[in-house]
Amino acid sequence: MRVLQGADELQPRGRRVGVAIGVFDGVHLGHQQVIREALAAARRQGGLSLVLTFDRHPNAVVAPQRVPPAVYTLPQKLRALATLGVDATWVVRFDEAFARRTGEEFIRSLARDLGSLETVCVGADFTFGHKRSGNVSLLASLGKELGFSVPPLSSVSLDGEVISSTLIRECIRGGDLATASRLLGRPYAVSGIVKQGDQLGRTLGFPTANLEVTGLVLPPGGVYAA
Repeated sequence: MRVLQGADELQPRGRRVGVAIGVFDGVHLGHQQVIREALAAARRQGGLSLVLTFDRHPNAVVAPQRVPPAVYTLPQKLRALATLGVDATWVVRFDEAFARRTGEEFIRSLARDLGSLETVCVGADFTFGHKRSGNVSLLASLGKELGFSVPPLSSVSLDGEVISSTLIRECIRGGDLATASRLLGRPYAVSGIVKQGDQLGRTLGFPTANLEVTGLVLPPGGVYAA
């Protein structure tokens, strides 16, 4: 999987592009449905599959007081996306200028920059653009004009609950890592940069690592096997 910093790096060379758009924190089973739909549509046309995500949670710019702790770091998210078989992931820099673009402006620029769009896949409740001016209805309308499809995707549930990053955060905070793993579709893991600590582990006879986990949702304090 290629990781792109701009649309021009994709170079579809006339091939149609299937795009999945979202924050995709955790790349959980619901996210995977959206991404696999874009992947399947691209493959049917011999095209390219692309995940469009962001370098930070949009609330970090538009509502800093309401930034949720992340399930995954960006490198962790990219590794999870790569396992799904997509051709490329475009990590869009979400800054104030980007946040001012309306939903329609964003999609029209996307269609222009990527060339021939085959499909645009998003979650059922996904909103985007300045003041959340974009939604599935807008996408469908623009799709008819610009020549791409917008598959109707329903939410994915497990044991009667809709899978979401919010639900996974609640499971992690509560120490229910088994359920978090089921919702993610893979074992839950914490990832971070190793930093120097007090070097007490060597005195206990057990190797330890201190991770930089600022901004991540974490399980309750305790001792965990890894």
